[in-house]
Amino acid sequence: MELTIENFRNIKIEQIEPASFVDKSRWGKAVAKFNELKIFIDEMLRIIKSNPQIPRTLVNYAMAYANSFLTFLKQISEETEGLPVDAAKSKERLFQNFDKWYNQCIEKKNGKAEFIDFYETFNTLKNLEKKNDNELIEITKIKEKAIADSNSLSTLLAESKKKVKSDADSIKTIREEVQKKASEVTMSDYAEIFGKESEEHNNSSWIWLGAGIILVGLFMFLLFGTGLFEKFPTEEVLISQSGNVETVKYNISNIIIKVLIFAVQIFLISFSFKQFSIGRHLKTINKHRQNGLNSFKLFVETISKDDTETRNSLMLQLAKSIYEQTSTGYISDKNQSVNSGIVEITKMIGANGPNA
Repeated sequence: MELTIENFRNIKIEQIEPASFVDKSRWGKAVAKFNELKIFIDEMLRIIKSNPQIPRTLVNYAMAYANSFLTFLKQISEETEGLPVDAAKSKERLFQNFDKWYNQCIEKKNGKAEFIDFYETFNTLKNLEKKNDNELIEITKIKEKAIADSNSLSTLLAESKKKVKSDADSIKTIREEVQKKASEVTMSDYAEIFGKESEEHNNSSWIWLGAGIILVGLFMFLLFGTGLFEKFPTEEVLISQSGNVETVKYNISNIIIKVLIFAVQIFLISFSFKQFSIGRHLKTINKHRQNGLNSFKLFVETISKDDTETRNSLMLQLAKSIYEQTSTGYISDKNQSVNSGIVEITKMIGANGPNA
């Protein structure tokens, strides 16, 4: 898809593939912001195209916002040369610059009194179009008054207003459904990610368990089946020439060899079983997270949309189930606690949400 001014209205943000080293969560948030800005820019470009008498200054401002919008999209979708670390940092800086530009547009703060901001540009264009439309309506009214009475005109205007209100309600309903569908897809994607992680850790844990069992068997075989340790005697008995005095001499090098063999074997066995416990622990945690995300939709649909307190509590519990260090019994429970920062952010989102 060509990212050009001529093709602006046909651009589908969700269909754009971000470049490598772009954080998926950052891209997901950026998509919502791009779509929000695109609604306004689409309208500005439409007004400019259909009203050639728009002042050149306003046209330049609108085109500048559209070009900035396209520039950010192109830079996000284009591959960055260089090392992966440098490429990832470059994309992160790009998202930071985009967030700054987005906030300048939405918060009406460009810091320059001599320039009009994003909303002022949009509102000015809408007012000019409205002015042109009003003049056309006045001409139409004069013509209609010549052929119809005031009652028919009032009826026509009432029906027009009713249709506009109906269309606005329909657009609002469609937007809410699209937003709801997008959130469901995102939650389903993350649940699938946690499920894959759980399966990978499950397979890994069984591999480490098998390795540990093999190492135990190998150790027992070396200890009792090969006579390997008998090849390194640790004591030598020395008999004097008279045959009466015996002296025991310890072979230090053989002692060290045996100790090293024992230590290496015990370390490998211990390490294998520890990795098995860690794998089982991570498998259980990720499965728990997957179940939490999959069950969230079921619970939230049973709660009234007006019951924001219960919805916020449910969101908080979901955040805890994902980010809390759950006890599974496979590893020590020491120092396991919930990520308080994530919980506080979740509380803020719930308190400041659209239904708050």
